[in-house]
Amino acid sequence: MSEERKENQSVQTAASDTKNENIKILGVIESCGYLRVRKEPNKEADVIATIPVGTMVELVNDEVIDGFYAVHIEAGDGYCMADYIHITYPEKE
Repeated sequence: MSEERKENQSVQTAASDTKNENIKILGVIESCGYLRVRKEPNKEADVIATIPVGTMVELVNDEVIDGFYAVHIEAGDGYCMADYIHITYPEKE
């Protein structure tokens, strides 16, 4: 089994272990060297952190706001460009 598939199964298993109303929406950073996390959902907002490609992030929800997803990270909540995040939804039972 490939590493990527193992990682996706781990994410799906972890997410499916939570109650439906508390399911975390996760996304993987891809197609860039790193992704900036900004204070507001626009390209001019201050950068609070950067996330390297391949990193898994928790999304607040799957709604796109002006081209950005709201994310939870260790440095605080912020916004990342949606074009560079691949969402992984948990499997439904």
